[in-house]
Amino acid sequence: MTISRNSTNPIFQATNRAYTKNPVKAAATSNITNTYYNGPLNNGVGATLTLATGAVTFDGISLSLNDRVLLYAQTNANENGIYVVNTVGATGIATVLQRAGDLQCAEQMFLGSIVPVQQGTVNSGALFVLSGTQPSAIGTDAITFVASSSTGAGTTFARTASNLSDLASVATAKTNLGIKRGTTAAYAGGGTSNAFTATGLAATDIVTATILASTNSVSITKAVPTTNTLTITFSADPGAGTTVQWHGISP
Repeated sequence: MTISRNSTNPIFQATNRAYTKNPVKAAATSNITNTYYNGPLNNGVGATLTLATGAVTFDGISLSLNDRVLLYAQTNANENGIYVVNTVGATGIATVLQRAGDLQCAEQMFLGSIVPVQQGTVNSGALFVLSGTQPSAIGTDAITFVASSSTGAGTTFARTASNLSDLASVATAKTNLGIKRGTTAAYAGGGTSNAFTATGLAATDIVTATILASTNSVSITKAVPTTNTLTITFSADPGAGTTVQWHGISP
């Protein structure tokens, strides 16, 4: 993933780094029965969820080792959060999820944190925002994620500082965050860069981009937004059928 920062405002840059989390592969759409362990110090650091034996899917997506996943619909809301797959379930083997290192303790639970979802029947391309009451005791306090109600490439929605109280205290001048998302059309390959149509994107937006499909093992080295266009530079020719998912935040 490449982050392109086009705002020169240092307050907004610092806010973006703190509040935009790395994407998750999938998000569970309902409660996942489990045994929860709140970590050796009982503070969420190293916390795990042990699921039933056998393979597990979230929102139609099979889980693999080291996948990042989001839980937002747990009956016990203190279990919600971003997890990493530590053990892949199979016959006689339980799936084990561990809280992700970037969101496992109270000091990292910033209200307004944004979690993009890459895949899933229901939540592909969705954005979830950490909302509600600031959790201070992980393992006890509710952790609440609210999904954007907008859908479709290039859709824009706004969240005001009154809904993101912690964000307002960091940058009171930023009373609105315009958040956009989209998925590019397939690229035919044959080069190391391509200008994708990105409806709704502006040259001043702060952009994250992730490769969804490619016939080659490549990475994104640069993502440059202009009006309705996102120009991606790859580390090598990504091959035919390459698609990219992007999220933009308007300063």
